[in-house]
Amino acid sequence: MKTMTDAFPKSEFIDFNAGVVYATPDTLFRSMREPWSIDDKIRLFECRVEVWQLGVAVAILKQIEASEQPSIWSHAAYGLVSILTSYFEMIGKTLSPAD
Repeated sequence: MKTMTDAFPKSEFIDFNAGVVYATPDTLFRSMREPWSIDDKIRLFECRVEVWQLGVAVAILKQIEASEQPSIWSHAAYGLVSILTSYFEMIGKTLSPAD
């Protein structure tokens, strides 16, 4: 059984379990030299998704689970769905740019 200390996957950009960001997309972007390889672009994309979307989603999920109900956190799952929907919209637009 997983404990809260290992409930979320490891990342080079963020510790989802502790809520600590190791590298922001901005710092990673500034450290990259052009011309960018496809691996550089994928790494930057991964950093943006993990820090700006999934990291925020994990923090909201933790607040939802830790809150005494009823509270505003009872309704935070709707915000969580909005954050995650933008991730799937981004993937869809990447796969089908004409749509």
